[in-house]
Amino acid sequence: MTKKDFSLMIKYMEQVHEATILYGLKVIMGTESEALVDFDDANPKPKIKTEKWNSIINQFYDQFCTAEARADAYDRATPKGKNPAESSPKLNNILLRLHDFSTVVEANRAMKAGDIGCLMDVWKMWAVMSQGLKGLTNYSSYLPRMILLLTEFLPAPLAKLFRHSILFSPSGRENHFMSKDSYLELQNYWLKFVYNRSTKGTQIDRLKDPISLNIHLLRSLLHSIRKESGATVYSQSHKNIMHSRALNVVMRMSDRYDIFDLNKIVNEQPKSDDENVAEHEQRNDSCQPNMIDEANCTTSKNDKQPVKTKKTKPIKVEDSFVDGFIKIQKEYKADPLLTRFKLHMPCDPSADDVNLDQEMENPPTHEV
Repeated sequence: MTKKDFSLMIKYMEQVHEATILYGLKVIMGTESEALVDFDDANPKPKIKTEKWNSIINQFYDQFCTAEARADAYDRATPKGKNPAESSPKLNNILLRLHDFSTVVEANRAMKAGDIGCLMDVWKMWAVMSQGLKGLTNYSSYLPRMILLLTEFLPAPLAKLFRHSILFSPSGRENHFMSKDSYLELQNYWLKFVYNRSTKGTQIDRLKDPISLNIHLLRSLLHSIRKESGATVYSQSHKNIMHSRALNVVMRMSDRYDIFDLNKIVNEQPKSDDENVAEHEQRNDSCQPNMIDEANCTTSKNDKQPVKTKKTKPIKVEDSFVDGFIKIQKEYKADPLLTRFKLHMPCDPSADDVNLDQEMENPPTHEV
């Protein structure tokens, strides 16, 4: 995956988020060790009562998705007392990831549905979270400015016009809204497609003037030709489809690394004497003096005891929303007007102290 493929990045984030929620539900149900299977006529889907299913969802939300759960996990991850090594940041990190990824998934689905109100709510959360993230110097200022411009500074009719002009559906289909800048990039792709597959005699002026203005009409003509010829026009809808095999891999990984920090103890069965002898012979065969890499052929004094490897302890991740809120409070104490968020805005603080009637009666004079 390339760095600038944001669509693929959001797709993977949504897949990871949904798989994590599925594992959390299986933890609540106590079925995290059971594998998922594909359902068909021979293996129909099991049925569960609605009340029981709702109680499972509510229990999962209360245990992993609330602010109290994140606060308890943060306190648990903070070293305290005489045994600081007992603190584990795994639960804190996974709950913060659930919260952060949920905002990305919600914003993506709200944009596709054309719900600008829900999208604005997510932008307001991101405006606070961006203050606590490092490396977002410009973005942490531009996003609050845009929100203030669309909600406070512009006149209400003009702000409403701008808000409802950000998203639109080019094909007119439901749940296929997109931003205008993304649509312009799509039209730019069509121009590049036509120009790169044309002959050397293509005139760039002709490509810019008649074709660039009618690129959408050209696309509809191509689709109409396919329909008249009896072919089917397939409109691409990029949706996440997760199969049972991929989900089982994620479930095994989550259960192995105990991502929700359930403090599971894995009891490995001891090896028999025959297995130990076979492993000892295999190790001796691999560590011959003719080997090129002799440094990797190290044996312990007691072959029956496995070589201990140091496990890297996960690092606690800070809550960007809390850090951003604290940073805004500190900035407000230093600058009550928050001028960093009002640059180039029609809200000069000195304008409130001006008496307009007095200015009209005594207009200022300028010497020439």
